[in-house]
Amino acid sequence: IALGLEGRRMGAMSAHFNRLGDQALGHISAVLQSNPNSPWALGVLGAWNIEIVARGGAGAARLFYGASRRRGIDAYNQAIALAPENLVLQYERALTYLSLDPVELEPEAMSGLAVAIAIPSKDALEFEISSRCQLLKSAVERHELPALAVLLVHLRGNYEKAEDFWPRRIFDRASRGK
Repeated sequence: IALGLEGRRMGAMSAHFNRLGDQALGHISAVLQSNPNSPWALGVLGAWNIEIVARGGAGAARLFYGASRRRGIDAYNQAIALAPENLVLQYERALTYLSLDPVELEPEAMSGLAVAIAIPSKDALEFEISSRCQLLKSAVERHELPALAVLLVHLRGNYEKAEDFWPRRIFDRASRGK
């Protein structure tokens, strides 16, 4: 996770040349080798694949890292199947899906947010995550993509610019009704 955040901060090209993607995958693979059913490791693998595709494009992600959108979605789905009541995993999956494609992946993101909101918070962290889920759900329901982009940038750590967050095609497709 720390390597992914560092990669966001330094940008895709610098992260690639500093081999952050390879390092992160090595750590994820080591955990999965010792515990193939770790929902946390599978969730991070899902996020890793989707982040690599989002930052480098599908072709480069596949060529340099073997990453793909499908692998990311599959890993996240595995993680959620193993721990459906995990508030943090539900939130992270929804956040990642909305960050990748808020139009096509909206149903899965909204489903996860609904599950997360229904889970009673056990501590301050879960209360904060639940509040973020409510905020995201409300933003998606308003169908205001520029405002959603600003919120996603904020929730992801303010490393991107909201106006550069998604390719223009996302806004075009949303205005046409998916």
